[in-house]
Amino acid sequence: MAVPTISTITPSVGPGGGGNVIKVTGTNFRQYTPPAYGPSDGVAHCYVRVTVGGEVAVVHTYSATELGVIVPPYGGDIDVEIFPPVDLVLANLDDDGDPISGETATALEAYTYQREPLRQPTMVIEPAFTRLARGLLKMIKRDLLLQSAISTAIEYSEDGLVTATAGVPSIALTGPGVAPDAYGWESEAIEVTQEDGSVLTYATPVMHTLEFGLLGFSDSKQEQLTLMTGLRKVFWRHPYLVLSGDLPSNSLVKMPLVVTDEPRPGLQVADANLRGFVGAIEVRRVPVLYLPAFQRTWPVSTISLQAQKVNGTLVETRAL
Repeated sequence: MAVPTISTITPSVGPGGGGNVIKVTGTNFRQYTPPAYGPSDGVAHCYVRVTVGGEVAVVHTYSATELGVIVPPYGGDIDVEIFPPVDLVLANLDDDGDPISGETATALEAYTYQREPLRQPTMVIEPAFTRLARGLLKMIKRDLLLQSAISTAIEYSEDGLVTATAGVPSIALTGPGVAPDAYGWESEAIEVTQEDGSVLTYATPVMHTLEFGLLGFSDSKQEQLTLMTGLRKVFWRHPYLVLSGDLPSNSLVKMPLVVTDEPRPGLQVADANLRGFVGAIEVRRVPVLYLPAFQRTWPVSTISLQAQKVNGTLVETRAL
């Protein structure tokens, strides 16, 4: 018995519609053995069957240690955002084309189907505010609740009630609002020359405070209280939001997280059995580059960026 093995699969990702060629390497792939006496029939025999995610692939080149395989289309549930990794199974076949018992090799979750990206990757650095918002959500999702998101707008009905679309349970961050950072004010004079030649001077804060509202929804009193307590614990455990900085490389930006309004019950709809709570947090000592573009204080031509390590040591000052 020659039990096959699988060593490598290259590449291990490809389009959902299949059609790409992958190379599978290993050992003991069964080969056609020409007769010892007499002429060969001249037919290219393949005694190996390969399936990817349960779908039979076409083997178009082969040797005892290497196969060229045309990947079949993805055969699983296509109504998912991301296709799960699938197994690649290789089986040696007998002369009748049936699998030989015991001569099978399986590479678990070895191949991944992917849809084509709608936006090609670029060299543009992720906006700093997006990184900040994702950092906040990551904390809440990891520690408390997956159904957490950021909302930049809250609708109000004519009777004054807040209207929001959300599943339950869920948590939403609203805002942000921007304020000067009174807990670490640093400013420099910005001079702006007008068309008539006059010069206006502005004091522009280098550090700011971002103010986020907290909204939570549940259809259970116990769950509502647990969410409120859990959210408060998230910010107990994470008194700072630490993000990677752009300048210099491998630097970190450390911004204090402060709960300014404790989560408290703030909404109840009896007919729908919907309960809600409200609260607020602040992200302090936020560099100007981390503000949302539409809320930056002034569009200035140059600004001095100070990159610091977590311990506060000045690493680099650079004019942008």
